[in-house]
This record gives sequence, C-alpha cells and structure tokens, in this order.
Amino acid sequence: MMKEDYVSFVTAKLLKEKGFEGKMHTFYTEEGTEMESAYVVPSNFFPIYRPTLQMAMKWLREAHNIVFGINPNDHDSVIKWRVEVYKVYEQNGCLLHEGKWIAVAFLPSYEEACEAGIRYCLENLI
Repeated sequence: MMKEDYVSFVTAKLLKEKGFEGKMHTFYTEEGTEMESAYVVPSNFFPIYRPTLQMAMKWLREAHNIVFGINPNDHDSVIKWRVEVYKVYEQNGCLLHEGKWIAVAFLPSYEEACEAGIRYCLENLI
C-alpha cells in the first residue's frame, strides 16, 4: 500500500525557521471546496506544519529556485539514490543552473534522498 511521505520533525522545524508556511489540516466538502479544519489547539502545543516531501521540495523550487535530481546509482552492487541539488537562475533570457552533488550522495531509498536534499538546502543554501 502506498502512503504519503512527510519530512522529519527536525526538517519540519528547519522549514518553519526558514519561512515555510503551510496549513495544519484541510479537507474538501462534497462540492470540492477546500476548507480548513476548525479544531482547538492546546495552549502548551507549539504547532509545526508537517509537510510532505513533495511540498517541501516545491517550496524550495518556487521560493528559492532550488531543484533536485534524485537518481538511482549502482553502488557496491546495490541500487542507492544519489542527490543532486541545483540553483536555477536566468541569464540573458536563458534558464541556467549551478549544480552541486551533495555529500549525502548514496542513500537506500528515494524518500531518504529527498529528505537529505531538503535538509542540505535548509542548512547550507538558505
């Protein structure tokens, strides 16, 4: 069964510190209208939005022009995932990028590679 993958608590805190904002919880009405939930948060609770990997990567792309390449790699006869981080910019009407192959290069799952790339950007590029 497929499930949604979310960033870790540490990454969620970093995202919040760097200005990421998201909805705590939303749902759709029968007509398809998006509604925010109305629930009471305890006074000792400090809400931190828990975004999916996709939402965090989209925010990095749209707010900071950072994109990822997550590619399979045959590393020691085992498929591992390599993370490449690119800063995209425009110059003379052309879309260009500066690439960086980050140190946390070979990870056992695609999702771990995404998480590592997000963390790297938050800790080193923003």
